[in-house]
Amino acid sequence: MQQAALLRVAWVTAIPFLLLLLLTPSPGAATGVDALRRKNHFISIGAASGLQRAFFLVHKYSATGIDDEGTSDLGTEGHMDSWSLGQQFNDSAEEDHETVHDLTTPGLHLLILHQETGRILVQRSFKTSEPFSWWADLVWWIQQVVPGRFIVLTMSGFQNALGLRYARMLFADLGSLFIHYLGDTAMWVWAFVKSGCTIYEALVKGPLIKQDSSSARHSSNIVLAEGTSVISNVITKKRRDKLIQKRWQYCASEGALGNLCDDSNPVPLPIETKIIAGYPYVETSLQKIPIVITAGRRHQYLYYTIKSILCNPLAKSSNIHVVLGEASNSTIQLLHILDIHYHIIPIAGKDNYKLFSFYRSVYQFVADTFSRTKAVIILDEDVEVSPDFLNFVDKTIWLLHSDPSLYCISGFSFLPNVARGRGAKYLRRGSVQVSWGYAVTLQFVREALEVWPENGDGEDILTYDYWIYDKVRGQRECVYPEVSRIRHYGLGVNTQAFMHEYEAWYRPLLKAFNTDILNGIQMLQATHEMRFLKDIETATVIGQIDPCSPHFPPRQRTQNEHFVMYFSQEYDTDISSWYIVGQCTGLHAVSEQGHHYGAYFAFFQPRQPDYPSVQENYENHTHTKYPAFYKTPNHFPEHSADDYGMNYYNTEHERQEAPPVLVYFVGVPYSKYAYLRPNGAHVYNASSLSSEEFDAYRTMFLHSPDILLMGQIQNNSRALINQLFIK
Repeated sequence: MQQAALLRVAWVTAIPFLLLLLLTPSPGAATGVDALRRKNHFISIGAASGLQRAFFLVHKYSATGIDDEGTSDLGTEGHMDSWSLGQQFNDSAEEDHETVHDLTTPGLHLLILHQETGRILVQRSFKTSEPFSWWADLVWWIQQVVPGRFIVLTMSGFQNALGLRYARMLFADLGSLFIHYLGDTAMWVWAFVKSGCTIYEALVKGPLIKQDSSSARHSSNIVLAEGTSVISNVITKKRRDKLIQKRWQYCASEGALGNLCDDSNPVPLPIETKIIAGYPYVETSLQKIPIVITAGRRHQYLYYTIKSILCNPLAKSSNIHVVLGEASNSTIQLLHILDIHYHIIPIAGKDNYKLFSFYRSVYQFVADTFSRTKAVIILDEDVEVSPDFLNFVDKTIWLLHSDPSLYCISGFSFLPNVARGRGAKYLRRGSVQVSWGYAVTLQFVREALEVWPENGDGEDILTYDYWIYDKVRGQRECVYPEVSRIRHYGLGVNTQAFMHEYEAWYRPLLKAFNTDILNGIQMLQATHEMRFLKDIETATVIGQIDPCSPHFPPRQRTQNEHFVMYFSQEYDTDISSWYIVGQCTGLHAVSEQGHHYGAYFAFFQPRQPDYPSVQENYENHTHTKYPAFYKTPNHFPEHSADDYGMNYYNTEHERQEAPPVLVYFVGVPYSKYAYLRPNGAHVYNASSLSSEEFDAYRTMFLHSPDILLMGQIQNNSRALINQLFIK
């Protein structure tokens, strides 16, 4: 049966291939395959047994008159079939072969080519065997590719489909037939036109047997599926406007730059600040604060960041300054096209040593260039900025000048689950590092430079933001929003996939603008301290109740009752118990950051009457033997997300329900509020957990069922053949 099925597959797949060769238009009077091979550029995608040698023929017609800008003289009525597909088994001297992926290299590989010139614009690999974060980078890159570009995706290796996650949904929407059939042992090739049709897609399933570094084969138990379709005509536009020639010449050699290079709907240049109805541009003190973006060679990320800044109604492009540590031609050309100020700072070293010196040079540049300003906004090149970011800074920057116990305004929220807060209109203050988008005073910049060494030799900390947190800030804190105004989406030198997903993709980014701040005055130290002391002093102490159980927090006995839970914390960075408490309650648990002198707080919705009854004597509750796996608030956030896992938050989704229940968490003995603990009050200590229980908690948080299930397939090989080929 299997052999018969494979024969039917081979026959069915041969038909569209033969039709493709017959229907492909020829240049001039030439016809047939020989004409196609006169000026072909062959791109080899694999030489594995079963897939044979599949070549994507990039045919450049001499009749089109393609010039150096990558444009055509055909005019708006001209048609080009620039791409055709064939299989080639014998090399020819006239053919230029370039192997971009031999299918023995693990991971998913992306190739983006220009649809008119055949030029390779982007080559990038993704570690899709990793279940965290790489799926988001893959989705981001595909979303930045403009319609009409030619894309080739190849994947091979054990478990490389596990980390696709939301990318599966995107690829299915873009037209892949096989994406939902990719399992642990599969090789996959898909060539298609973005927002167009599939040109070729092939799938081999079965255990891969690697023979050597350059070849591989599958076992005899394989399923091979291939399909082709004829590419629709590509309409090219005639461009003679000298004012925009530089832009389109640049776009002819660059990929994944979104609407900057979108032929059908290009963003107007220069990019103007987004004008929003009912919110006209107004001059504020913010215009006197420079926006400094630290950047290098990742110009696709940089464009996306600049564009998101200019979506802020308070933004001015003349106020943006890009500081380059590595000046690639692509980055410099981009900044010329966008008419953005830039400055090049030569740097030496490698990895974190280079970054440590670079950020010191950035701070020195700020001190020298903007000495008369009172503050500066600093952003990394791979940061998506909320439309409300500048409004947020404008409404909070006064706190830095009014309260010496503060050192930064951070756009990043250390509250990962918005259900544990009150919404986008509220602030918190705590011990945090500056992260990826923040404002500091020029006085703090100068203070940092006084102790910042020229290089990282002899330093035990080389990540500059944590070095500032540890060496410069002292006991000062930052103000941060309950809903993030920035998202660090890029993957770089220090990326750890799980941490990146936890910080970038789990917590949402605010998409609203002109959001009011309701508790700004309460961020001043005296007011904030008074509220903390009063709340903790009057709180009901929570006893031996599992913070992961459905009975947490206890049911209120009166409407205004609030609670305090004490947990073990010996010193500032001791998170041995906080890791469990924070994860169970939806707070920032992977580090100590976010606390106010060793204390945290969260809001919960009141327990409903139909919950299981809880004894009123809170001291009698004990730990369950195993964690409550069905309660994983950290993996099921109560906020909106788009179709491909990019979490966004809109203020209209904020709940208008009963007043939330306030719970404080105080570290003992570290916190300055630890003295408020009544004698004999229970202190939660994770060291009392058995190793089996602790491992169960870690499994729940690191290997969430929703992540693992997304990486699996529900369709078998027989269903694939029956659905696609056998009628």
